[in-house]
Amino acid sequence: MTVHAGADPDGLLQVAERINPRRPFLFVSTVLGRHIPVDAARHRAVLRELAAAVPLDTPHPVLLAGFAETAVGLGAGVHDELARRTGRADLVCLSSTRHTGVGETWVEFREDHSHAPDHALLRPHPSLRPLVEAAETLVLVDDEASTGRTFAAVAGALARARGRGFRAIHLATLTDWSGGEAARRVAAAAGAARVTMSALVSGAYSWSPRGLAPARALPAGCAALPVADLGADPGNWRHGLPAGPPDAPAGAAARRTLVIGTGEYVWPAFLLAERIGGGAAFLATTRSPVAPGPAIRSKAVFADHYGLGIEMYLHNVVPQDWDRILLLVEGEAGRICPRLAAHLGRFTALTAAGPVAFDGGRPA
Repeated sequence: MTVHAGADPDGLLQVAERINPRRPFLFVSTVLGRHIPVDAARHRAVLRELAAAVPLDTPHPVLLAGFAETAVGLGAGVHDELARRTGRADLVCLSSTRHTGVGETWVEFREDHSHAPDHALLRPHPSLRPLVEAAETLVLVDDEASTGRTFAAVAGALARARGRGFRAIHLATLTDWSGGEAARRVAAAAGAARVTMSALVSGAYSWSPRGLAPARALPAGCAALPVADLGADPGNWRHGLPAGPPDAPAGAAARRTLVIGTGEYVWPAFLLAERIGGGAAFLATTRSPVAPGPAIRSKAVFADHYGLGIEMYLHNVVPQDWDRILLLVEGEAGRICPRLAAHLGRFTALTAAGPVAFDGGRPA
């Protein structure tokens, strides 16, 4: 790995083995809040830095999109920081999702190297559609750019869905390994007159495959959760986030607190950790299969929170290291796999129906 520009990569990422024959390695971000718990204040600083690199001289309205599952929260955060930075209300954020049952699919695209390649953007909420249709600038946010194919796929799909392209497109990532190829691919796919890109770290890497990753089986007994019915309200955020006023922090925390989001439901986890303050940290469960190693020191395996019958993982969380653990779940406490509950032991689940305290892995 060669770094050409940006911050010290040792402070922003580590390398792990991903159990995926399409790409058997993973750059594990230390600031993203997906595989490693991160202090909410540190994450906010990263969001601010990413948003500060977005050009302000691009035409409005602005449509911003982040990618599931890793960059859902990152996209929402850059959108939030852009709204704070500009004070404008003509910014709207969409996030791709792999849960299409909560609304009408509007745009579909593929992320071919991913363990779960199919993505969808749901049709925007009626109150946000005028901004989406009128948007002149597109900002795409992801944790990493390697070839730019995913950026190009979503930019082209959005241009086709709207029946017209964008005057300007900006790509914002934590790391950029594309050597300029991402911007070139996006320009070719979407026909934008101006394509810019920014990253905290940019450089190049090379790797040589040593064989296919082994097949993975769902742990016995973890597919029995009922399929979640998210309904209209919990899924509304997937139909777009408007620009809104910033929330004030709630003050310092008296205890060392970890807030855990579940899958795509990560932005509320960060906001809660930020409001708790006092060094509260957050991260989210993930469907990305990663092998234990220096970057992944602990790993819990359990059924997904939506009853889809897939494995989910919680990395680098040793419950004894935390005074308080809060787990955010879309839906009811019954969506929590007993394996995850047993791993966490004592925690509070924040559900659609209210908080539920767990002790010894069971509701108290």
